Amino acid sequence: MLSIERTKIETDQEGKKINSICRFDFVDKVRSKNINQSNKDLVLELIGIDYLKNNDDYEINLIFNNNAHIALTTETIEARLEDQNEIK
Repeated sequence: MLSIERTKIETDQEGKKINSICRFDFVDKVRSKNINQSNKDLVLELIGIDYLKNNDDYEINLIFNNNAHIALTTETIEARLEDQNEIK
């Protein structure tokens, strides 16, 4: 799961911010690079999402600032955005 703060543009409330979660299901393997996982206060800025077909699997790459990334391996790509709460 990836926690996201986003602008609520799908309604007439474009000035409102909302906390959401981007969820990837059926992930078989996860790898990360240049991420200090012991730093609980670390905040990364997502700058891109890419994927590639690798034999029978897909690799989803989450690309962050500071040359950090997370690679997810899965047989099928299933992702959804779930809104959590509005930011006041």
